[in-house]
Amino acid sequence: ILPAVASQYIRAGKSSLFTVAIIAPYGLPEAEHWFYGGFLSFALQWDGEAATSSQTVPYAGFNGDYSKLDVIGSAPLSSPQFLDESQNPLTDVAGLTITPTRNVTLAVTLALPTRILSATLVDAGGKALGYIGGGYTEYVARSQYTKPYIAMTVARSVYLDKELKLPADAPAGTYRVRVDALRPFGDPGKASDFQSWVSGLFAIA
Repeated sequence: ILPAVASQYIRAGKSSLFTVAIIAPYGLPEAEHWFYGGFLSFALQWDGEAATSSQTVPYAGFNGDYSKLDVIGSAPLSSPQFLDESQNPLTDVAGLTITPTRNVTLAVTLALPTRILSATLVDAGGKALGYIGGGYTEYVARSQYTKPYIAMTVARSVYLDKELKLPADAPAGTYRVRVDALRPFGDPGKASDFQSWVSGLFAIA
């Protein structure tokens, strides 16, 4: 609890600026990503009136650099994770072959909300061919217990636009999937503000 400050008289038509410094509670380990908060309470009294009215302003803080936190989570799956047709985790990605009759699911868990989440198919040299099915979304909420992951589709076709309306077939070859999630307060124009994950190589026939 902060000590009360001295009262200040403000004349009609005038204003006053209050600067408040809020310090994180002592002893919170930064690695544990603590949030903290509280309220600033102001008592207002008009000239000639005995009664006072109150104004309460909430505040919240984070112990550490919130903009550096990872967005892509690792629970309940080892996220991101390929799932087979029965929605079971694929352990042998190197042995995976996508065909016209077989595709797989890419499950991505988000530990934090993100402004941009994208998943692209890239060739062995790192060149992006397009977005996988469901591979571009903006303003995505964090994963919940009832919906533990976001499901995307890895197939022969990719999409050339963010609206996922222009499909194109990927040539036969070896590929990876790259997932990019914008970190908190990140700039969409800066690659360094994204958290990235790249899968192992698999084949498209």
